[in-house]
Amino acid sequence: EGASAHGHFVDGQPWVVVGKEARLLSATPARENGARVEEQQGRSVTADLNMTVLNPPVGTFYNEHGRLEDVHAFGWDSRGAIRYGLGRKFNPDLAWDGETPLPLRHGDVLTTALSRRADVSATALDALAVLTVLAEPPPDDAFRPGVIRSEVRKTDIEWFRLSDIVIPDTALIPLPSSDLFGNAPRLPETFRAAHLTSLLPGPGFMNQGLNDSQGTNAVWNNAGADYAADISMQAGDLAIGALASWLTPGERQLCRIRFLQRAIDLYEAVLAGLCLSHDGGMMSGHGTHIAIAAAMLQHEGMRSFDREVNGMHPMYYFSEYAQVFFLGSGETLDTPRAEPVDGPRYLRPHDPRIGLNLPAIPIAAAGDGTLTVRPDFVWPVYRAARGVLNLKLEITEGPGAGPGVYVVTGFRDFGDARGGTPSLWTPSVTGGTLEVSPAWRQGPPGDGSMLRSFIATRSELDRWYFKGGGLTRRNRGGNHLEHGGGAEVEWDPSQANLSPDADYNSVNVGAYLTLFTALYTLDAHEHFHAGMDQWMAHICSVPGYGEVVFNANRSRFPADPRNVVPERGFLGGLWKEQVLERLGISFVFTDGTARSLPTP
Repeated sequence: EGASAHGHFVDGQPWVVVGKEARLLSATPARENGARVEEQQGRSVTADLNMTVLNPPVGTFYNEHGRLEDVHAFGWDSRGAIRYGLGRKFNPDLAWDGETPLPLRHGDVLTTALSRRADVSATALDALAVLTVLAEPPPDDAFRPGVIRSEVRKTDIEWFRLSDIVIPDTALIPLPSSDLFGNAPRLPETFRAAHLTSLLPGPGFMNQGLNDSQGTNAVWNNAGADYAADISMQAGDLAIGALASWLTPGERQLCRIRFLQRAIDLYEAVLAGLCLSHDGGMMSGHGTHIAIAAAMLQHEGMRSFDREVNGMHPMYYFSEYAQVFFLGSGETLDTPRAEPVDGPRYLRPHDPRIGLNLPAIPIAAAGDGTLTVRPDFVWPVYRAARGVLNLKLEITEGPGAGPGVYVVTGFRDFGDARGGTPSLWTPSVTGGTLEVSPAWRQGPPGDGSMLRSFIATRSELDRWYFKGGGLTRRNRGGNHLEHGGGAEVEWDPSQANLSPDADYNSVNVGAYLTLFTALYTLDAHEHFHAGMDQWMAHICSVPGYGEVVFNANRSRFPADPRNVVPERGFLGGLWKEQVLERLGISFVFTDGTARSLPTP
């Protein structure tokens, strides 16, 4: 009650104009307390559902002391931001009681949710709605302002409009003429209008940025996607739809609205101080999304995100910039810290801000192209058996010293720290043997040898630095980020370097092929310097590298001719014609036997 005008933004979400004050009397569906609902694997739990939150706070931010603060900022369902059935981040003080009239003023953002009653191993929320409270009607073709905005930007709104979109006809993408193997690809259902225009139909709430894909994208109305990489994949597909010559102008317009509305929500949230993690598969999704939107809207603020965010390097606001980032001329990551192999034998990473950030790795013995880790050594948790791959080594002094870089290309004979059967998905493992390629050129290291470990290679790829969700220590006391409400934590963006063969089939690089394709089609790569896009492009010119990426065991990888999924050939054709040919890069094949990371 008290609204003088109302309407809808181009994304379909409502706005109201109020004078001094209005009041919320009810929301649909109504809040439901103490409901019995089904959770993971059919387990019955009691929960408060369908809650409404006024002005959701930023939950992950840098405080005045420069430390990352992670607070509970989820108020729409008492089960919290659920992932794999584990409730997190719920703050009961955020939700409206559903009965007491709630005052609304100019600048307020009202959010309400429809909870899921079953199948909630990933997220408790089925759909969300946003009501924006204004002092006067918005422009007729206005996008909805971001859900999460700074106090200044809530009242001094920067309007983004459909009429701001600038996409020249030369940037429209034609159907690819051939895939990476020279075959003519057919248009798959994934890239037809019916599918593209169904993606990301509702608003995306991103107010909790750390370690929760369902905290940053906690809504099932992401066209059924609840994992961040899948949502990023859908955003990339929308970006292709926004540029697809085979769609009608109206279909392209709908794709543009959906894509840009998510970008505006993301942009405003980060301006408000939100720090976003790549966890949950969200690798280069955040920064790429903003860079593409900057090109579509010709928006300088979005373009500047590769330089700084709120006065800080973007790697501290988007951890994807910490995982994968561009090195300028003269910069290097090779800050050496040599450590002896003897007494006890150690490999120690170099720089805790940029290196592997691991405790020392005790080496019990060195063989012909192997390093045996002491069997009582417990690797840090989370894909430990996969994460050590692609560590680079040099022997600088003592036995085995001489020119040459060695790469850890395999990890075997490890144990399960919890006593089970070890596998590549074992959360924490012990001991093991690291396979080093090539075999030691001057013999294995031994007593007195000094080894230097690093990430950046000395090869033709030495400007690109990639690390994904591998071995990491994120806080002073252990291997996990502390999730206590308001707890200050030491945030180190460094994580272990992973080889394509080891982790691309699980870290979802393929999810970003469409985002990166749109990035280059719009020449927006000039304003995106995280590096993963250029890494993916330039590896295609190195024999075997591209085949590792494009033949990985994910449906989003396009090139494997043995797979009948038409989407693969189509995506390979888009990548070839919109990225590789623009950069003058040829896809170089091998005989098909190169399935592990070659030695630099």
